[in-house]
Amino acid sequence: MFGKNDKENELRKITEEKKNSLFTESDDDISGENNYIQGAVGSLVGALLGSVIWFLIGMVGFYASIAGYAIAFCAFKGYQLMKGKLTRVAVVINIVAMLVAFLAVNYLSYFYAIHKEVPDLTLKAFGQVLPIIIREPEVLREICLNLGLGLLFMLLGSYRTIKECFDFIKKKEEKNNVQDNPVIEDNSLDKTDSKESE
Repeated sequence: MFGKNDKENELRKITEEKKNSLFTESDDDISGENNYIQGAVGSLVGALLGSVIWFLIGMVGFYASIAGYAIAFCAFKGYQLMKGKLTRVAVVINIVAMLVAFLAVNYLSYFYAIHKEVPDLTLKAFGQVLPIIIREPEVLREICLNLGLGLLFMLLGSYRTIKECFDFIKKKEEKNNVQDNPVIEDNSLDKTDSKESE
């Protein structure tokens, strides 16, 4: 039987593990080889899955930073699941994957909006018509404004995840530096003191 304090400690431990679960590395991850290509594929797939939330919110007609967080979370999680190690290069890979997913989901959102007006329009035909549509200054201005706002909300939503990843990498690098360069104690003062006492 667990006492009250034991239960609280166990609950606190589980909460901390869940809180830090995105940026953790097991012994297998540390000893295994880093695979940027597999990680990039996992990141892109994850970001695209996370962008589904963005698409659903966009259908209602507004932006939310939670959708940006979903894209970032799924991107980093996908990267780690595909055996990619967290490095500064990994952060760049994940940001690129997030941007690709952002552009893809906005492309689909515009297609969906026009498809409601023109039900016979296919995705392929939309790709052929889009360059003609954006030649109109007003349409181009509106698209740029929407993309700008969307990008802002995505950055707001993903900022914390990216910052936490950089903090994790920094701590990992500091830990590796300490292990590679152990502090050697200077005993020269002790020796001087012992001679004086003699």
